[in-house]
Amino acid sequence: MSKRTSLAAAAVLIGAVLIAPGPATAEPPGGGGVQNVIPITQVLAFGQKVTAVAVEYSSEVNPRTLDRDTYTVSDSLYNFRFNPVGDITDPTKRANRTVTAVYTNDAPALNATKQSDPGTFVIIELDPRDPGGNTVMATGNYVTVNPDLQTQVVQNEDVYAQPGKGQGRGPRLAAASDDAYRPTKPAVNLLVDDFVYKRFTTTTGTMIPYAYHLPDGYDAAKKYPVVVILPGQGMGFNGSNEGVQVAADIPATAWLQPKWTGTDEDVIVLAPQNQRVGTAAAQADVMVELLNAFAREFSVDQDRIYASTVSYGSTLAWAALATHPGLFDGALRGPNKVVRRVGT
Repeated sequence: MSKRTSLAAAAVLIGAVLIAPGPATAEPPGGGGVQNVIPITQVLAFGQKVTAVAVEYSSEVNPRTLDRDTYTVSDSLYNFRFNPVGDITDPTKRANRTVTAVYTNDAPALNATKQSDPGTFVIIELDPRDPGGNTVMATGNYVTVNPDLQTQVVQNEDVYAQPGKGQGRGPRLAAASDDAYRPTKPAVNLLVDDFVYKRFTTTTGTMIPYAYHLPDGYDAAKKYPVVVILPGQGMGFNGSNEGVQVAADIPATAWLQPKWTGTDEDVIVLAPQNQRVGTAAAQADVMVELLNAFAREFSVDQDRIYASTVSYGSTLAWAALATHPGLFDGALRGPNKVVRRVGT
């Protein structure tokens, strides 16, 4: 199968126990103890969630004194797809997460080997299948990414610094405590943070936010296929939910991961929002004007422009196919369903 064919056919593959309210949350004490708590998120098949937490200390941590029982991580059970009227801030609607790995690192980042590197951060990896930890929330008829994540970390055991010569396990950095620490810094959003976020204003004055990602090693002398991600209506722009179209569903970030798409070809990803104003045809015209301006700025293969759609995005794709024939070489809806392919 050629790269061209494989890209056109590539797809975006798409019960908890309630616990009683835990100990009161606390700010990290600073000093020689916990310095910061930083969530790490990933976009999974049904949206973004917290899949790890980085706990920062004042000195390098001795990893030999850590295990999966050192920490308890709990999170809100809110999930806008299954309990959209739930209260994401209700502390009684929580569940403990399943800790799958604990190791040290020199940054709030995952290590594929799950092995410790010298550093001041302890990385607590969590089972992505847990019900808690979803970051996307409903606000009226729109969805947005919650800026106030409800992740909490309890340090159950003493944590020690790297030992000096003859020091055994090293000096104690932080004593075990019942305190539940909330995040102190914005989340590290894997792949989502790799997108560039901008706004585009059409010739008629309509503004739409959009995000894009260029391949690693982007070369303006080459021509690249473009996948235009057309999200569901709830991911339209409501004035404050910029960027949600990348985090709320897998299609945008999937194209950065060959295991999701089935192709390792370099692809430009363009993910616009929309203002949800006017007919689908009018909204499609706004999207097409953005796409044309984007193609003038970057090295786009005009014969290899694809649409990947979710829900209402399919309506926009159909409208664009009708009013701008030949624009898309192919359109994909959901998990590898070709709505229409034109010009192979």
